[in-house]
Amino acid sequence: MKTKLITVIATTLWFSTTANAETLVFGVLAKSLSQPFWASMENGLKESSKSAQVDYYLQAVGKDQPAEQELNTCNLMLQRKPNVLLTAAVDTAALQPCLERALKLNIPVIDLNGNTESTAVAFSVASDQHAVGAQAAEYIAQQLGTHASGTVLVIETAANSPTDQNRTSSFFETLASNAPELEIVTTKAPDGNHADGIAITNQLMQKHTDLKAIFAANDSIALGATDATFAANGSDNIIVVGIDGSADAISSITDGKLDATVARFPYLIGKQAVTKASALLSGANIERSVNVPTLVVTKDIIEAGNNPLMQYIN
Repeated sequence: MKTKLITVIATTLWFSTTANAETLVFGVLAKSLSQPFWASMENGLKESSKSAQVDYYLQAVGKDQPAEQELNTCNLMLQRKPNVLLTAAVDTAALQPCLERALKLNIPVIDLNGNTESTAVAFSVASDQHAVGAQAAEYIAQQLGTHASGTVLVIETAANSPTDQNRTSSFFETLASNAPELEIVTTKAPDGNHADGIAITNQLMQKHTDLKAIFAANDSIALGATDATFAANGSDNIIVVGIDGSADAISSITDGKLDATVARFPYLIGKQAVTKASALLSGANIERSVNVPTLVVTKDIIEAGNNPLMQYIN
C-alpha cells in the first residue's frame, strides 16, 4: 500500500475569551485572510466571540492550495473536537468526507457565506446572493434606462461556486426584466484580482465598442475595470459595479471613480455565525438559511451618511 504525506500550509489563529475549561470552542475553516472579505468576517467572529464568551481557532486555506490539503486541514481540526465547525469551503466536493465525519462526531457544521452545499450542514449564514445579483442589475438598469441598448459585461470568478451561480443567474433575470434590450456578455477572471479587471476590460472594450456597463464578481476586479475605463476614455462613461463593499471600493466611489458596490457585510456574517451557533448549542431551532442584509453603496449613500449598515463596512 502506498501512502502519501500531505503537508498542511495554513494560517492558524487562536482566539480565547476565557481560560475556563468549560468554555465552548468553535473551529473555523476559512479562506485566505489576505482577502479583505474574509479578514472582515474574522473580525466579526472575534467580536461576537467576546460577547458570547466562546473561544475559537481558525485555519485559513487559500484557493490556490490543493483540494486534498483543505480536506486534511479540516480533519486535523476535528481532532481538537470543537463544539461547532464553521466552514467556508474552497472545494465542497473535496471537503465532504470531513463534513460527514463531523456529523458522525455530533459536531454541527455551519456554512459561511453559502460556499458549502452538503446535507451535513446544519445551516448557512450568508448574504442573499439572489438579492446581490438583482440589486446590481436594478442599479445598472436605473442608470442606463429601461430602453437602453448596448453590451453589459459580467466578469465572474473562475471558481464557479454556488454563490457565483446564484448571483449571476439572478443578475441575468433581473436585467432582462428591467432593460431587455441590453446584451449580456460573460467572461471569467482567472485570479479574480485587480490585474484581471484591467486586462479583461481592455480586451472587451475593443471587442464591444458599445460597452455600457460592467458587473464584477468582487471589488478588486471592479477597481481594475474602473482603472481601465478611465485610462481608455479619460472619464467614466462605462458604469462599473463591484461586490463586497471593501474599503478600497468605498474610497474609489468617494473619489467619483467606481460607480457602486453591493456591500455584503462579511463582518455581520461572522458575527451572526457565532450568535446562531451558540443558540443552536443551547437548543434553539435555527432556520436553514440565515441571510444578512446587502446594500448598493453609491456616492450618494456615502455622502448622506445616514444608512445604519455603513457602520459595518471595515
